[in-house]
Amino acid sequence: MERSTKFISLSGMSGIKAGIYALIGAYVGYKIVYTENSGLLYRDVYLSNPTIWWPLFLVAAVVLTLSVITGIWLTIKQARKKGETFWNPVSKRLLLNMAIPLVTGGLFI
Repeated sequence: MERSTKFISLSGMSGIKAGIYALIGAYVGYKIVYTENSGLLYRDVYLSNPTIWWPLFLVAAVVLTLSVITGIWLTIKQARKKGETFWNPVSKRLLLNMAIPLVTGGLFI
């Protein structure tokens, strides 16, 4: 029988690490856009420069992948420590509710 609290034990550290990954990704993205060899100066429009798109896309993909993997790994680790199962109806619903905006945003972009 499922626990009556219906609470998935998401690790708080996974949110902190995702934020750290995002800060590092923002720094790397800034350095990609505003290096001297990119030819872009402060406040120049870089959306028309395809040589900037792919490195920024790669940085965003790495940040997303690291954040999701870290979140899953730390959540599984915490669930095992508490003696609970990770893959239950609540975690399935969480995965579906997280995937809908991610897929919609990806298709929109």
